[in-house]
Amino acid sequence: MGQQPTGLSVAPEQQIKSYAQDEIDLVDLGVALLRRWKLILAVVVVCTVLGLMVALLKQPSYGYKAAIQLAAYTTTDGHTVRLLSPQSAGDLLQNGLVDTAVTHYADAHKLDARKLKIDVQTSKDSDVVVLSGKGTLALQPAFVSVEKAAASLLAQNTSAQIEAYKANIQAELNHTKIDLARLQDPQRIAAAKAALKQAWLVAQAKLANLEQQHGVLQKKQTGLNQSVKLYKGLAKDLGDYLAKARRDGLSSARAATPTQAMTAMLLGNQIQQNLSQLTNINQQLSVTLPQQIAETEAALANNTQRQLSQQAVVERTKLDYQNFDAQHARDVQAQQISINKLHDQLNNIQGTQLIAEPVRSIQPVGLSRKAIVILAFVAGIFLALLAAGAAGYWDAVRRAMKSA
Repeated sequence: MGQQPTGLSVAPEQQIKSYAQDEIDLVDLGVALLRRWKLILAVVVVCTVLGLMVALLKQPSYGYKAAIQLAAYTTTDGHTVRLLSPQSAGDLLQNGLVDTAVTHYADAHKLDARKLKIDVQTSKDSDVVVLSGKGTLALQPAFVSVEKAAASLLAQNTSAQIEAYKANIQAELNHTKIDLARLQDPQRIAAAKAALKQAWLVAQAKLANLEQQHGVLQKKQTGLNQSVKLYKGLAKDLGDYLAKARRDGLSSARAATPTQAMTAMLLGNQIQQNLSQLTNINQQLSVTLPQQIAETEAALANNTQRQLSQQAVVERTKLDYQNFDAQHARDVQAQQISINKLHDQLNNIQGTQLIAEPVRSIQPVGLSRKAIVILAFVAGIFLALLAAGAAGYWDAVRRAMKSA
């Protein structure tokens, strides 16, 4: 027969033989491992003993944590302002302050600084920074001192700003207290109340004076109206008299006797005087009196307007005087509220400080001794199997070399 085509499956007899060969190999492997049980046991025992020795020699490590409250203050509207963000504080600590504190402590106590590794934990939603270290029980004083020193160094970065803000709030508080003391001074209260009463009385006096002036102007207006009426009557009488005198004067002028002539002359003089008086009266009626009446009416209108304004002043000063006690009580209450708010602001000012002293964890952290022994045992089994396999492979190679 020709060559078997590529891609065709192996014959069933060949597959059975292959499976049998694989089974024989596995059996041989098992036999080989059993033959080397002493090696396997020795490796497992050695690894387990080594793990036990490491567990016994290894000192347990504890966690050392400290919580630092970041500096902040509260504004008048209740908004909290941080002088340092948690991220900025964490960067300062991690990249300088912690290392500085570790170096100082290590130099002072002749200690390896690498043993004092401290991590910084922050959260953007919290104003607390956590310092976390891990070391043996003997290093507890070192971790406590270093974490306190790091917190102190961080506090120094914001102390000047905090003190300046405190000074401003304290100055404002002192000023508000002085204002309150002035408000509550009995002499000042009496003087202020007396001043309001005096202002009310003065406003009333000005109003009374305006009312008096109004009465005078009204009387003047009445007198001017009466003068107009009187002058009109005089003008009528003089007009009638002059008309009659002219008639009489013309008839006397026709008389031929000296007496009649003298009478006519006297009548003429009288007529001239009456004409002059009538002219003056007409001047008063047409110019002088109307002007005086207009000025008086304007003065009355102005006086009325001033009375209305002064009446408003009287009402305002009256209310100020009558409401003085209530308004004074409100002013005192407002000052006291301001003082309380300033006190709250002072009390809510917090500097950077340790809110939780460095403490050691109750239980050791990291792998326990039991876990170390178990890991060593498991590692021993793995290494033992590798060693047994390697030994079997080496024996097979030697046999193959001898048979060749």
